[in-house]
Parts: sequence; C-alpha cells; structure tokens
Amino acid sequence: MSFISTGNVHALIKASRVVIGYGSTAMLEAAIAGKAVILPKFSEFVEKKFQNVILYPDLHDCFEIAESAEDLKTKIYEKWLNPSTTTFKMERRRWAFEKYVSALDGLATRRSLDLIRQYLR
Repeated sequence: MSFISTGNVHALIKASRVVIGYGSTAMLEAAIAGKAVILPKFSEFVEKKFQNVILYPDLHDCFEIAESAEDLKTKIYEKWLNPSTTTFKMERRRWAFEKYVSALDGLATRRSLDLIRQYLR
C-alpha cells in the first residue's frame, strides 16, 4: 500500500484501490470507475460557519464517510481489503457524475466542441 497525491489523475485513479478526496470531480471520476472513495467528514462539517462551503452535500451517500482521523484509517484498511460497492451506490454515482460533470454517453468532447464553436461564430 502506498499513498500518492501528485501525478496524472486518470492514471492514479486507474492504479488505485482507494481514493480519498473532498470536493473534487476526481472523486466522481474515481467513483464511476468503481473505486472505493472515502470522504473525510470530520467535525468541521457540523460547524455552522462551514455549512455554506460544503461541496456536493447531496452526494455523501455516493462515498464512504470517515468522521475522524481514526475512522479514516479504519475505512482505508477496510476498503483496501474489500473495495467493492453496492449496485445502488454505483447508480447514485453515475447520476452524480452526470449532474456535476457530464453525461456518460461518450459524447462529452463533441458537446464541448459544439458549444465552443457556437461562441466562435
């Protein structure tokens, strides 16, 4: 087991069994790739002053939640041994990716180029 935080995100996701992150589309990419994704949700999450900066508050059921540093260590170990996820969670992950990133129909590049072309006219 090793921990890596730099490099090509797609290569890292492909090579990973467990991904830890917060507020990044890379978490969603790892999630739809079927990887175990852990979201650290430590005590700061419950403080009122941070409620307006919580990213993807509607997606917490798409990830494993670690509520403390000790819980994070435990979840890393558990998911390292068994990175699988439920069918329901994978469906939620696909929905989340399509909501926040792009449709999963393989046409994202074409749609992006078409949009750019519209503004170049």
